[in-house]
Amino acid sequence: MAQRLASRSRSLPMTVATVLLVAGLVTGCGGGDETAPTPTATRAATTPMAGASASSADATSSPTPLADPLDGRSFDVGASFWHSGFAVTIDAGTVEAQRDEDGQVTGHLLTLSGTFENLGDDAARFPPEVAVVQDTSTYARSQSVQFEDVPSGLVAEGQVAFDVDEDFDPDRAMLVVGAADQARAQVPLGPDAGALVALEPETVDVTGTLSVALLDMEVVGGELRWDVPQDHDQVEAGTRALTLSMTATSRKRGNWGTFADSFSLTTPDGTSVPADAAQLDSLPGNESGLTTQGQWVRFVVDEDVAGDLTLRMLLPDFWLGEDEDVAEASLEFTLGE
Repeated sequence: MAQRLASRSRSLPMTVATVLLVAGLVTGCGGGDETAPTPTATRAATTPMAGASASSADATSSPTPLADPLDGRSFDVGASFWHSGFAVTIDAGTVEAQRDEDGQVTGHLLTLSGTFENLGDDAARFPPEVAVVQDTSTYARSQSVQFEDVPSGLVAEGQVAFDVDEDFDPDRAMLVVGAADQARAQVPLGPDAGALVALEPETVDVTGTLSVALLDMEVVGGELRWDVPQDHDQVEAGTRALTLSMTATSRKRGNWGTFADSFSLTTPDGTSVPADAAQLDSLPGNESGLTTQGQWVRFVVDEDVAGDLTLRMLLPDFWLGEDEDVAEASLEFTLGE
């Protein structure tokens, strides 16, 4: 009987179930008291599903983004400067890491925030060159943040940004404003960066009157500054603009003018400086005198000028009075003492 069952088993597929069944039947038919050994179960090796091995090999894990010590750093500045017809206050700065699609740092963006007051007569955007300097490194302005126009006489909040690297340290960094051939402002971003160079305008205490027979030009004050607000421009390095404000009283009938080349300034070293620009209107007048305000004349002088100066006025002949051979007058004043 065992022989017949074994023969049938060869015609069937050799599955695990068949093997166990055959073993049981053989034991049952063998008789006797001998105990058959108990079969030991073994775990079949697992064959991976088709394609599973290739998928595991091809999968690549993204690199873990590293923490960046500069990312999110913020600091206070609280410094003001004047340049190109703007009064600017830098309040604070922040640094943000720039990352690629995998989160890896590719650079850093420094953003300085503050207020920008337009001191000129026309709407304008903050125009000068700017850079951040630290030790031997110079960081250029980023084009990712653009200046906006500020209406004349108004204050607007704004930002200026710079591309910096991993060595950037605001404690040692300086904001430099202006081109190399201009008077430059310097704003320390931290305590170890150096001294503030604000280029703050200076009021000049000068008064007096230039008088000829038919015209009085009364000087009512003055100002020394490194910028020219009307033009949103800056004077050359090593110089300042001296602007003298005046009120004109004409005793000549009709409307007659004065001109920038009617004025000159003699500096303490004896140099005669012509007027750089002027606001001199056509002056209405009569015998008792008509007054026109808002006149001024500007000179470019050495930035450290000090001592006695002389303002001179030489008018055209049509300003001559009956008893005058020349319509000329002068006014002396002192700077820096």
